Amino acid sequence: MPRKNYIMVDGPDGAGKGMILDSAESFLKKTHNVIRLCEPAMDGIGEVIRNELIKTGTGRDYSASTTAMACAIDREILYRKTVLPALEGKAYVVQDRGLPASLAYQTAQAGFLKERLSLKDILSMPGNRLALANAPGLLLIPDVDVETAMQRLSEREKKDDSIFENPEFQKKVRDFYHSGKFRKIFSKAGTKIIYINTGISKESTMEQSVAAVRSYIFSV
Repeated sequence: MPRKNYIMVDGPDGAGKGMILDSAESFLKKTHNVIRLCEPAMDGIGEVIRNELIKTGTGRDYSASTTAMACAIDREILYRKTVLPALEGKAYVVQDRGLPASLAYQTAQAGFLKERLSLKDILSMPGNRLALANAPGLLLIPDVDVETAMQRLSEREKKDDSIFENPEFQKKVRDFYHSGKFRKIFSKAGTKIIYINTGISKESTMEQSVAAVRSYIFSV
């Protein structure tokens, strides 16, 4: 069953997740207690993922399976320590990335590395089973063409230096977020999926995001 007070924003790099997250959080804070989270976490295993497993320039290469397993462990810790207690406390949890990212990024990574790693393999990991059993009620996905997303990444002052920030990889990722198999996984879990067109303007992105959240919370 989906967790009705759980909203997640996930999608390709540079697509506009931050604007959607800020808009959703600001709107919800007017009437609800809101906890904002992110994956990977900023400490512990999440820090290792960010600064070792997926960071450019280390000279060390890790498999998609290793990255997927690390993300699943990081995810399980986050859910057990923070997400589930917050949801039980009736707060709204607004989260940057989650299981959708593992499905999109690690399957794409496996493809580029010619590694055998299926959706079934990723979904069978304990942390991911826990996440799907407590799926977000609302999943917002920013949608913009890859060229625009890459331009935005190049203009950022703070760089993530992720191995995934290249056009060919991001094209694979974007296609996956729009695929029927992706939508089927989360629709079956009861999650409402809404795509936000982030290629019009910042104001439009904010308006679409607030409208989506408002419609959702008044329907549950």
